This record gives sequence, C-alpha cells and structure tokens, in this order.
Amino acid sequence: MKISSVVVALATVVPTFAMADPIYGLWKTVTENNEYAYVEMAPCGADICGTITRTFSNGKEVKSDLLGKTVVWELKPADTGMYNGGRIWRRLNGKTYNLKMTLSGNSLEIQGCFLGVCQSGGTWKRVR
Repeated sequence: MKISSVVVALATVVPTFAMADPIYGLWKTVTENNEYAYVEMAPCGADICGTITRTFSNGKEVKSDLLGKTVVWELKPADTGMYNGGRIWRRLNGKTYNLKMTLSGNSLEIQGCFLGVCQSGGTWKRVR
C-alpha cells in the first residue's frame, strides 16, 4: 500500500517539473555603462515575462526604482530554444522593441527588432 502511495505522489509531481520551460530562471543582462540587472524569466498567463529583481552598478548591488519592472513580456516559445512574439524594454533609451531570443545552454541571445530589422542586443547569462 505504501509503495502505491509513493508512485501516485511522484506521478503528480514529476509532470509539473517536466512542464517548466528551460528559459525560466534568473538571468544577468548585458552590461551597459557599467550597469546590469538580474531578470527573472517566468510564466505570466500563457506567455513568458521577465522582471528585474536586482540591479548593479560598477559590480556592486544598488537599490533602483527599476526593481520589479517588467522588461520582457508577451514572449512565446517558437521552436526548440527559440522564442519570439515578445517585447523588450531597453533602459538606456527607454524604448521598447519586438523581441526574439535564442536559448543555448546557459546563454540567451537577445535580438531587438524594429520595422522588421533585427539587431543583436547581446547575450544574457544564466545566474540560476
């Protein structure tokens, strides 16, 4: 009887872990003007969003009014390791861009697009 209880418990827990998208987690953004942030990528409804959880300047953590700001939204998985359909906000100019992301191991290549022209926004590195 105990063995069947364990099997039922595992059967309900394991699928939950299997459904987690590999992009979920904490990412270090590209450093611009000696500043960067940690962004938590997580589900938000049917999409994926990214929210700033920590900010850094000159390698030291700093308090910022950007904490809690959603900088990635409406992102959707497209193909293995590919994501698109989202939007991204860039702090340096305050503008938003159409977004494509490519996941490769612990690296996340960012492409911002405007009027169909895409440019690299650098690579985010996985923190956890």
